[in-house]
Amino acid sequence: MICRMVFSRASKTVPSLIHIFAREQNSTFRHFIRMASSKMLTVSDGRQIEYVLTKGDTDLHPTVIFVSGYMSNMDGSKAKYFEEFCARKNVEYIRFNVEAIGKSPGNLETIQFVHWVEDCYAVIEKLVKRKAILIGSSMGGWISMKSALKFPDKVTGVILIAPALNFIVPYYNEMSTKCTKEQLNRLDAGELVMLLEGDLEVFLRRDFATNSRQQEIDPKQPIDFTGPVHIIQGMKDSHVPYKSTMKLIDWIKSDKIDYTLRKNGGHRMSEPEDLLLISRAIDNMLQDLKIK
Repeated sequence: MICRMVFSRASKTVPSLIHIFAREQNSTFRHFIRMASSKMLTVSDGRQIEYVLTKGDTDLHPTVIFVSGYMSNMDGSKAKYFEEFCARKNVEYIRFNVEAIGKSPGNLETIQFVHWVEDCYAVIEKLVKRKAILIGSSMGGWISMKSALKFPDKVTGVILIAPALNFIVPYYNEMSTKCTKEQLNRLDAGELVMLLEGDLEVFLRRDFATNSRQQEIDPKQPIDFTGPVHIIQGMKDSHVPYKSTMKLIDWIKSDKIDYTLRKNGGHRMSEPEDLLLISRAIDNMLQDLKIK
């Protein structure tokens, strides 16, 4: 297996892509980005999810799809940053909200993790014409790896940002220790409990966690994906320890794995220098996976 490790220190002078983008002189391009609007995609059984597709040259490059983390939506800084980055390179790009997140209809009292997996499957199956590169952030890394296994003929490369594979049950167990007695009683009764984790509102539900086990990737079996993989991880990530993501190097079958550690990086990896680092990884993978 060939695996390249890169240890990165954040630069204090790296310009934001937003600033670079602002220097673009092509008014038609700026108008095109501004006019990109969300649509609804029917998944199954009448379920729908919200998505935005920025068109690009699919004859030259794979479509890039951003898969958000737990309770994050498609309007986050990473999702929009990569949209601008891909548009500047005429690369088709898709960001989407899973069921019950953002403007995607749904109910957190009944949603199951399998629905979120199916949402990503539907985006790939119905919106991607040729090939795709998936960018999975945190929980989105879990969904991205499942999607890569589901669509081996379409998904040619994966970028994983602080990937949290099989995390829901451990997360439920950890967060339930922070619940009040009244909240624990509600969880035991199968009810929904909302909690604040920093500035993010999250939910706990016993059956959501229990049923997620059906979607876990077997840690005893190799992940049978052989395309290029780039794992990007912050050493100060308190949610997904970097030593745990190093195990993916051996777990994923591919012999084309890059692993980048950012010494000062946290879990979200959304600082300007983090975004520039990830955009370089996207650019490298696009070059490696050119269709023509």
